[in-house]
Amino acid sequence: MFSCPNCGGKIVFDIDTQRPLCQYCGSQFRIEDLGPGIAQNVTTYEANVFVCRNCGAEVTSPDNQIVSFCSYCGSESVLYSRTVTADSPQTVLPFRLSKKKIHEMYATRLQNVWYLPKEFKDPQYIDSMRGIYMPFWSTSVSYPPQVRLNMHQRVEVSSDTYRIDTYSGIFYVTGTAERYLTDASSALDDAITDQLLPYPESSAKPFHPAYLAGFYADKSDVPVQKYTQYIQEKASEDAIEGIKQRLGTNFTIDSTILPNGQKVAPSVPATPKDYHATLMPVWFLTRRDKDRVSYGVVNGYTGSTYMDLPVDQKKFWPVTFAIALVLFIALSLFFSAVAKTALTISLLATALMMLVYQGELRNVMERETHLFDIGSATYDPKNGTSVKKKAKKTNTTFTTFFAMMVVMFVAMVFSDPTIMRFILGTAAIVLGTINVIKIIRDGSKVADKMLMVTGILSYATIVVGTLVQLAAPVYDYWYYGASLICLVGALLPGIMMIRCYNLAASRPLPNYFSREGGMNDAQ
Repeated sequence: MFSCPNCGGKIVFDIDTQRPLCQYCGSQFRIEDLGPGIAQNVTTYEANVFVCRNCGAEVTSPDNQIVSFCSYCGSESVLYSRTVTADSPQTVLPFRLSKKKIHEMYATRLQNVWYLPKEFKDPQYIDSMRGIYMPFWSTSVSYPPQVRLNMHQRVEVSSDTYRIDTYSGIFYVTGTAERYLTDASSALDDAITDQLLPYPESSAKPFHPAYLAGFYADKSDVPVQKYTQYIQEKASEDAIEGIKQRLGTNFTIDSTILPNGQKVAPSVPATPKDYHATLMPVWFLTRRDKDRVSYGVVNGYTGSTYMDLPVDQKKFWPVTFAIALVLFIALSLFFSAVAKTALTISLLATALMMLVYQGELRNVMERETHLFDIGSATYDPKNGTSVKKKAKKTNTTFTTFFAMMVVMFVAMVFSDPTIMRFILGTAAIVLGTINVIKIIRDGSKVADKMLMVTGILSYATIVVGTLVQLAAPVYDYWYYGASLICLVGALLPGIMMIRCYNLAASRPLPNYFSREGGMNDAQ
């Protein structure tokens, strides 16, 4: 712990003045007044490691204090500590936004958010926010002096004609790219990191433990080599984007066609050149709900924010059912359909609900399997989770939903009732089949198997409705009965979607007991 030479009080790093400050007598100091740091080639410092007994999370601090709350699992048991000699990172970016300022930003962000659990706006809960320095790797890459790329240019010949000119040219690339930051802690999911970046690394200071006084620093456990592929692909994309800007909007860079006919996307070789460890400021807020935990994380320098915002179902369902009742009455007054058409509409409604439900289930699966979290211990690069494929990952739910609505509109306007029922019924069973396959695929990878069972039951109602359509019974009650079954099939995933959303807005309790060091490779 840093002690004041004037009164012996505790010294903390004051965000407002950006200088160490005695909490008792108010004396201010320069960083260099509190001993040597990395600038004087001091590569280690004394720190206290606080370890959570429940999840194994570890944070360090130069202060000798009691920590009674784990920022990662939300446990309120006292963390035990031990003194260690910690390796110094190369740089640190000091906190610039105070806790008071973050509280104001947090309240503004949640001001118009509906259905939040009440504790999210509880001042006592907000005050549990902690300032933690998160470990990052700072890596630069080098490019070859030049690269050959294929491209074409669209040239306007007249007002209604144009020609395409193709080229194969040599482009000069700058020798060294900007530095890339990747998180060095498995506690910080890449989805969170993406929301916090960028950090202005040019404002970072040579490391000195005095910057940590009054704060915590998370343990590093992700080696820099895990991000090699990510950095190479990200640097290549940045170089291609730079070349595009130099060319102008009339030019398009093309893929390379190999002799076997395979297309290879344009790229610029990028080689990691050097790397070093650094610490970046994060304000960390944790909410625990039984066996799940939600995070609110704020960049302590820029204010960029990531928040897990679950829904309070006690607030959500009464409002939802009231709206549904009003819509039901309105449709009953102004819309009517024969028995066969009612069944067709019910089939399509169930299929569309399954489509939306599958998208929510996919989000849960990605969160629980850490599919796109390169720093996770369970990350498997064989899943094809490179930055390029990650960038291409798009949510097709809305597009498919819109396409189905267009099909429905066309069938109802331009077709007779028999053709309309055939088109929409076929679309419903095809869409339902595709989505139940995806639901089984994704649902088998999550802990809550009821999510998968719900999708299967919903699809079963589509099958029942389709069989009734094919059987073409004489009596209307068969169609109305099947319609009711299909509507139940649409209601089930509708109810479970809130459960899916809350699971995607939280994460399982972490387990860090098997974490290993990551910054031993720091240069």
